[in-house]
Formats: sequence, structure tokens, C-alpha cells
Amino acid sequence: VPGALRVLDEALARHPRDAGLLSAAATFRRDAGELEAALALARRLRDVAPGDPDALSLVAELEAALR
Repeated sequence: VPGALRVLDEALARHPRDAGLLSAAATFRRDAGELEAALALARRLRDVAPGDPDALSLVAELEAALR
């Protein structure tokens, strides 16, 4: 997983508004237990794709987990 996160971080540095990369990075970070980082990425995803139900759901899930 750390290798995948590094690759995603590098890709996001080049393509910071790519919804697919943001979704993957948020999901990987959530699965790695990095909930605050995952939430920040999910919020960026929501900003890039405001009508995406998956983005909205991921933000809600992470906010609830951090309460």
C-alpha cells in the first residue's frame, strides 16, 4: 500500500483535479487508516465533482468516522 500511495501522490501532483486519482487516493488513505488525509482528499474530490454521489458519500462517511 505505501508504494501505491506514493504513486497516487505523484500523479496528483501532476494532475491535482483528476477525479479518478482523487477518489483512488482518498480510498487508499481511508483503507490505510489515514482518515484525516482521506477526508481532505475526498473534499477536494467533492469540489472537483460536486454532483458525484460517490464523492458526497465518501465525504459523509469520513466525517462520521472522525466524529
